[in-house]
Amino acid sequence: MAASVLVLVRPKASKLEETWKLVQWVSEQVQKHEPEVSAYRYWRTGQGDGTEYVIYFETASEDILRDRWSKDHHQEVKRQVEQGDLLKEPFRYRILRSEGGWRR
Repeated sequence: MAASVLVLVRPKASKLEETWKLVQWVSEQVQKHEPEVSAYRYWRTGQGDGTEYVIYFETASEDILRDRWSKDHHQEVKRQVEQGDLLKEPFRYRILRSEGGWRR
């Protein structure tokens, strides 16, 4: 079954731009190295200490999600987050299940 995933990223106020560059970099890496990801978008919301980055992506299967962290670019994200002390809290992942809606 296909999966739609939302990732919430809460950077420390002193690490906003460094974290934003990492969000952009990982988007490029996912596009290059994860053909099973069919859509990928990211947004910036809030200001200052309340800034959050929101990432949304779609995959062909939920099974793919289990193995993503073993990929080199995800290991690099983990390394940069830990060494740079970038985040207020760990990434928050949510698998979205459509319950309805519409599109024009």
